[in-house]
Amino acid sequence: GPWLRNVLRGATPEREQLLESSDEAVLFLQRQAAIRRCTASSESGGLRVDIVSGYVKESSSIAKDQFVFTYNMRFTNVGDRRLRVLARQYDFIDANGGMAAQVKLERAESHGVVGFTPLLECGACFEFGSGVAFRTPTGSLRGQFHVMVEPDLSGED
Repeated sequence: GPWLRNVLRGATPEREQLLESSDEAVLFLQRQAAIRRCTASSESGGLRVDIVSGYVKESSSIAKDQFVFTYNMRFTNVGDRRLRVLARQYDFIDANGGMAAQVKLERAESHGVVGFTPLLECGACFEFGSGVAFRTPTGSLRGQFHVMVEPDLSGED
């Protein structure tokens, strides 16, 4: 409206404040766009998995081809049955297609998630974080989680 037009055209403290706020808003939106590129979501069988990752510059060494990333995962039970996460199996692939790391079902670290086999009641969440080092500045994760429907046991069982 006319107020905004007058503020933007004049050299007033209001104009400076508005411009500073707009710079902050643009920076915030740029950061949100960068985060969006580092997120993924998937849903199957009543379990939603949301993932966000980020580069850890302080722990990385470009000279040694070591690029460290952290990731956080959130499991949410969006279904109508209780679920238990039993195991995980995934591959971390660098930008050249090389295997950076693996979590295989036959290895002890695959059982549960960071030492837990979380029981997710309907609507409940479980979050954990970890990290991986790649030989390239980018990489990807592919895999699966082994989940079971938790049986409802009566007091007689």
